[in-house]
Amino acid sequence: MINESSRTSNVNGRSNTYKVFALSPQGANLRFSKDPIVLPVPDCIREADEKEKATREETIAKLKQSGLNVPQDEMAKGGGPAIQAMKKWVDYVQFQHDSNRHERVSQLE
Repeated sequence: MINESSRTSNVNGRSNTYKVFALSPQGANLRFSKDPIVLPVPDCIREADEKEKATREETIAKLKQSGLNVPQDEMAKGGGPAIQAMKKWVDYVQFQHDSNRHERVSQLE
């Protein structure tokens, strides 16, 4: 699809070599075609999507375990303002618990 070649030019007694790229006939046909060009999804993108999905599912499971009612629409989307607020609250209560502030945890619950 792309042809690569090297060219050399001489200017003021100095020689400089550089690469030249040109479309092959097949590449030119694709360029002016109305058909979509479908490229494979890179593995790093797939891995990032899977990691993000796992994090969302972990957050929702943590909220449910805490006894909070997660809104169905945000659960379907995998996030939203209510889930963010609930996660901050659960993390804050957990921080208080981990800091041995059990009286404060009792007040918050």
